[in-house]
Amino acid sequence: MAMDDIISFEALYKSMKKCQCGVMWKDSTIHFVHNAIEEVIKLHDQLEDGTYKPRSLHSFYVTSPKRREVMGVSFRDRVFQRSLNDNAIYPSIAKSLIYDNCACQKKKGTDFARGRLKCFLQKFYRRYGTDGYVLQCDIAGYYPNMWHDVVEKVFSKHLSPAVAEMAKKVLNWQYSCVQRQYPQPAQAYGCVLPRFMAIGYMV
Repeated sequence: MAMDDIISFEALYKSMKKCQCGVMWKDSTIHFVHNAIEEVIKLHDQLEDGTYKPRSLHSFYVTSPKRREVMGVSFRDRVFQRSLNDNAIYPSIAKSLIYDNCACQKKKGTDFARGRLKCFLQKFYRRYGTDGYVLQCDIAGYYPNMWHDVVEKVFSKHLSPAVAEMAKKVLNWQYSCVQRQYPQPAQAYGCVLPRFMAIGYMV
Protein backbone atom coordinates (compact mmCIF):
# COMPACT_ATOMS: atom_id res chain seq x y z
CA MET A 1 0.00 0.00 0.00
CA ALA A 2 1.59 3.25 -1.17
CA MET A 3 1.38 6.29 1.07
CA ASP A 4 -0.22 8.26 -1.76
CA ASP A 5 -3.18 5.87 -1.67
CA ILE A 6 -3.91 7.23 1.83
CA ILE A 7 -3.02 10.91 1.71
CA SER A 8 -3.68 11.87 -1.92
CA PHE A 9 -6.30 14.51 -2.62
CA GLU A 10 -8.58 11.90 -4.20
CA ALA A 11 -8.31 9.51 -1.22
CA LEU A 12 -8.92 12.24 1.36
CA TYR A 13 -11.80 13.75 -0.61
CA LYS A 14 -13.49 10.34 -0.89
CA SER A 15 -12.97 9.85 2.84
CA MET A 16 -14.55 13.25 3.52
CA LYS A 17 -17.66 12.24 1.56
CA LYS A 18 -18.01 9.14 3.75
CA CYS A 19 -17.40 11.04 6.99
CA GLN A 20 -19.97 13.75 6.28
CA CYS A 21 -22.88 11.31 6.19
CA GLY A 22 -25.23 11.96 9.09
CA VAL A 23 -23.23 14.85 10.58
CA MET A 24 -23.89 17.72 8.18
CA TRP A 25 -25.75 19.49 10.98
CA LYS A 26 -22.43 20.17 12.76
CA ASP A 27 -20.74 23.53 12.20
CA SER A 28 -17.26 21.97 11.91
CA THR A 29 -18.46 19.53 9.25
CA ILE A 30 -20.29 22.23 7.30
CA HIS A 31 -17.19 24.43 7.30
CA PHE A 32 -14.92 21.63 6.09
CA VAL A 33 -17.30 20.37 3.39
CA HIS A 34 -18.20 23.83 2.06
CA ASN A 35 -14.47 24.59 1.78
CA ALA A 36 -13.60 21.06 0.71
CA ILE A 37 -10.97 21.75 -1.92
CA GLU A 38 -9.02 24.14 0.28
CA GLU A 39 -9.34 21.99 3.42
CA VAL A 40 -8.44 18.71 1.72
CA ILE A 41 -5.41 20.26 -0.02
CA LYS A 42 -4.29 21.71 3.32
CA LEU A 43 -4.69 18.32 5.03
CA HIS A 44 -2.83 16.56 2.19
CA ASP A 45 0.06 19.02 2.34
CA GLN A 46 0.38 18.66 6.12
CA LEU A 47 0.40 14.87 5.91
CA GLU A 48 2.91 14.92 3.06
CA ASP A 49 5.41 17.31 4.64
CA GLY A 50 5.05 15.89 8.17
CA THR A 51 3.51 19.00 9.77
CA TYR A 52 0.13 17.36 10.47
CA LYS A 53 -0.87 17.44 14.13
CA PRO A 54 -4.19 16.08 15.39
CA ARG A 55 -6.49 18.52 17.13
CA SER A 56 -7.65 18.27 20.73
CA LEU A 57 -10.40 15.84 21.61
CA HIS A 58 -13.65 17.05 23.13
CA SER A 59 -15.78 15.12 25.58
CA PHE A 60 -19.50 14.53 25.96
CA TYR A 61 -21.77 11.95 27.57
CA VAL A 62 -24.12 9.39 26.06
CA THR A 63 -26.81 7.80 28.21
CA SER A 64 -27.99 4.82 26.15
CA PRO A 65 -27.68 1.96 26.88
CA LYS A 66 -25.72 3.31 29.85
CA ARG A 67 -24.14 6.60 30.83
CA ARG A 68 -20.54 6.84 29.66
CA GLU A 69 -18.08 9.51 28.65
CA VAL A 70 -17.08 9.71 25.02
CA MET A 71 -14.25 11.61 23.37
CA GLY A 72 -15.05 13.29 20.04
CA VAL A 73 -12.51 13.50 17.20
CA SER A 74 -12.46 16.59 14.99
CA PHE A 75 -13.91 16.19 11.50
CA ARG A 76 -10.54 16.93 9.88
CA ASP A 77 -8.88 14.14 11.87
CA ARG A 78 -11.75 11.79 11.08
CA VAL A 79 -11.16 12.35 7.36
CA PHE A 80 -7.51 11.32 7.67
CA GLN A 81 -8.24 8.37 9.97
CA ARG A 82 -11.01 7.09 7.70
CA SER A 83 -8.69 7.18 4.69
CA LEU A 84 -5.96 5.40 6.65
CA ASN A 85 -8.40 2.72 7.75
CA ASP A 86 -10.26 2.18 4.48
CA ASN A 87 -7.25 2.28 2.18
CA ALA A 88 -4.62 0.49 4.27
CA ILE A 89 -5.53 -1.02 7.63
CA TYR A 90 -8.86 -2.65 6.80
CA PRO A 91 -7.83 -4.36 3.53
CA SER A 92 -4.62 -5.64 5.12
CA ILE A 93 -5.93 -6.88 8.47
CA ALA A 94 -9.43 -8.05 7.50
CA LYS A 95 -7.98 -10.96 5.54
CA SER A 96 -6.57 -12.44 8.76
CA LEU A 97 -9.88 -12.33 10.66
CA ILE A 98 -12.06 -15.41 10.98
CA TYR A 99 -15.09 -15.66 8.69
CA ASP A 100 -17.54 -15.19 11.55
CA ASN A 101 -16.05 -11.90 12.77
CA CYS A 102 -18.74 -9.39 11.83
CA ALA A 103 -17.35 -6.34 13.65
CA CYS A 104 -16.85 -3.42 11.23
CA GLN A 105 -16.77 -5.87 8.31
CA LYS A 106 -18.02 -5.02 4.83
CA LYS A 107 -21.09 -7.03 3.80
CA LYS A 108 -21.30 -8.48 7.32
CA GLY A 109 -24.07 -6.50 8.93
CA THR A 110 -26.83 -7.50 11.35
CA ASP A 111 -28.53 -9.92 8.95
CA PHE A 112 -25.27 -11.77 8.30
CA ALA A 113 -24.49 -11.97 12.02
CA ARG A 114 -27.98 -13.26 12.84
CA GLY A 115 -27.68 -15.87 10.11
CA ARG A 116 -24.36 -17.13 11.47
CA LEU A 117 -25.73 -17.19 15.02
CA LYS A 118 -28.71 -19.22 13.82
CA CYS A 119 -26.33 -21.65 12.10
CA PHE A 120 -24.28 -22.14 15.28
CA LEU A 121 -27.41 -22.59 17.41
CA GLN A 122 -28.72 -25.25 15.04
CA LYS A 123 -25.39 -27.12 15.11
CA PHE A 124 -25.33 -26.97 18.89
CA TYR A 125 -28.93 -28.15 19.21
CA ARG A 126 -28.36 -31.15 16.94
CA ARG A 127 -25.43 -32.23 19.10
CA TYR A 128 -26.44 -31.24 22.64
CA GLY A 129 -30.14 -30.43 22.58
CA THR A 130 -31.08 -27.62 24.97
CA ASP A 131 -28.34 -28.40 27.47
CA GLY A 132 -26.25 -25.28 26.97
CA TYR A 133 -25.93 -21.57 27.65
CA VAL A 134 -24.87 -18.30 26.05
CA LEU A 135 -22.20 -16.09 27.62
CA GLN A 136 -22.92 -12.39 27.24
CA CYS A 137 -20.24 -10.07 28.57
CA ASP A 138 -18.75 -6.62 28.21
CA ILE A 139 -15.12 -5.58 28.67
CA ALA A 140 -14.99 -2.37 30.68
CA GLY A 141 -12.74 0.32 29.22
CA TYR A 142 -11.68 -1.93 26.34
CA TYR A 143 -10.62 0.84 23.93
CA PRO A 144 -8.48 3.04 26.19
CA ASN A 145 -6.99 0.06 28.04
CA MET A 146 -5.74 -1.91 25.04
CA TRP A 147 -2.12 -2.96 25.32
CA HIS A 148 -0.60 -0.81 22.62
CA ASP A 149 2.44 -3.02 22.11
CA VAL A 150 0.14 -5.89 21.06
CA VAL A 151 -1.72 -3.71 18.54
CA GLU A 152 1.54 -2.29 17.23
CA LYS A 153 2.85 -5.81 16.53
CA VAL A 154 -0.27 -6.50 14.49
CA PHE A 155 0.30 -3.29 12.50
CA SER A 156 3.95 -4.15 11.90
CA LYS A 157 3.01 -7.64 10.72
CA HIS A 158 0.32 -6.61 8.24
CA LEU A 159 1.27 -3.10 7.10
CA SER A 160 4.23 -1.50 5.38
CA PRO A 161 6.65 0.21 7.78
CA ALA A 162 5.54 3.73 6.84
CA VAL A 163 1.83 2.97 7.14
CA ALA A 164 2.33 1.00 10.37
CA GLU A 165 4.16 3.96 11.88
CA MET A 166 1.32 6.28 10.86
CA ALA A 167 -1.27 3.98 12.46
CA LYS A 168 0.79 3.70 15.66
CA LYS A 169 0.92 7.48 15.96
CA VAL A 170 -2.88 7.70 15.73
CA LEU A 171 -3.33 4.95 18.31
CA ASN A 172 -0.84 6.35 20.80
CA TRP A 173 -1.93 9.96 20.43
CA GLN A 174 -5.64 9.32 20.65
CA TYR A 175 -5.70 6.99 23.61
CA SER A 176 -2.82 8.49 25.55
CA CYS A 177 -4.73 11.76 25.20
CA VAL A 178 -7.89 10.13 26.56
CA GLN A 179 -6.06 8.61 29.51
CA ARG A 180 -4.18 11.83 30.23
CA GLN A 181 -7.25 14.07 30.20
CA TYR A 182 -9.76 11.62 31.63
CA PRO A 183 -8.52 9.07 34.21
CA GLN A 184 -11.80 7.17 33.97
CA PRO A 185 -12.10 5.04 30.81
CA ALA A 186 -13.54 7.05 27.93
CA GLN A 187 -14.20 5.79 24.43
CA ALA A 188 -12.96 7.82 21.49
CA TYR A 189 -15.76 8.51 19.04
CA GLY A 190 -16.00 9.70 15.48
CA CYS A 191 -14.13 7.22 13.30
CA VAL A 192 -13.97 3.53 12.45
CA LEU A 193 -10.20 3.44 12.85
CA PRO A 194 -10.06 3.07 16.66
CA ARG A 195 -12.72 0.36 16.48
CA PHE A 196 -10.78 -1.57 13.87
CA MET A 197 -7.61 -1.15 15.92
CA ALA A 198 -9.46 -2.84 18.75
CA ILE A 199 -10.47 -5.66 16.43
CA GLY A 200 -6.88 -5.97 15.27
CA TYR A 201 -5.94 -6.44 18.92
CA MET A 202 -7.67 -9.82 18.75
CA VAL A 203 -5.90 -11.04 15.60
